[in-house]
Amino acid sequence: QSLAGEYSLEKRESDLEDLIEDKNTFLKISSHQLRTPLTAIAGYLERVEDEQYRYPAGEETMMMVNKMRQITTGLQGTVNDLLSINSINSGQFAIVPNQLHDLKKLIEQIIVNKEFFFNSHKIQVRTIFRGEDFCAEIDYYKIRETFNNLIDNAVYYGKSKVVIAVIDKGKTIEIVISDDGISFDEETRKKFFKRFSRTTQTQKINPNGSGLGLYLGNLIVSKHNGTIDAKSKGPGHGSQFIIEIPKKQPKKEDTKEV
Repeated sequence: QSLAGEYSLEKRESDLEDLIEDKNTFLKISSHQLRTPLTAIAGYLERVEDEQYRYPAGEETMMMVNKMRQITTGLQGTVNDLLSINSINSGQFAIVPNQLHDLKKLIEQIIVNKEFFFNSHKIQVRTIFRGEDFCAEIDYYKIRETFNNLIDNAVYYGKSKVVIAVIDKGKTIEIVISDDGISFDEETRKKFFKRFSRTTQTQKINPNGSGLGLYLGNLIVSKHNGTIDAKSKGPGHGSQFIIEIPKKQPKKEDTKEV
């Protein structure tokens, strides 16, 4: 009876492992199949926007294009988050913070790329740069993904303005992204960096969010030996997200995996 029980337990464990592997495979295949058409749609919409200067379309048409662009961008973010989570679950989410990049230039590039997004949400974006040396050893694409997500959130949940500050603090660089939108209390702050964590307020404003962006951002920043935190002074004062990243990474191993 004991042997039969042990066999039954082993069989259930094996079945569970098979189910998890099937789930991860399904997520990977379906996410890639979604990503390809979404990329094509985003490309066509961008072309329509570019051609607007040569062949002006009506205001109603451009409003529809803008709405489609917002929906497509949101879906692309969700698909990328699902692919990242799948990589984490399968132990293939590599973070390599060994490339020297200027974070000031990175922020400036992101802002230029998001100009249409800011205008469509009627959000004024202001930048503040303090110091002289903004270079840090980072995984460029992972950090860019984190900055993109935090700036998108500030736009979605802000009212009229977003301020992005990049501050040289000697051995570290601090990035502060502030908005004038919804606020939060300490209990809510503690849940921000958990998987699929979304507040009632954020779900009402942006129902298409995955609840994975801050979780992934926290993971990425921590693997850079940095910190990420959120602050709010209360109702009417908006939110602040603060990232601090060391300029130099400790020389341990070339690749970090989760």
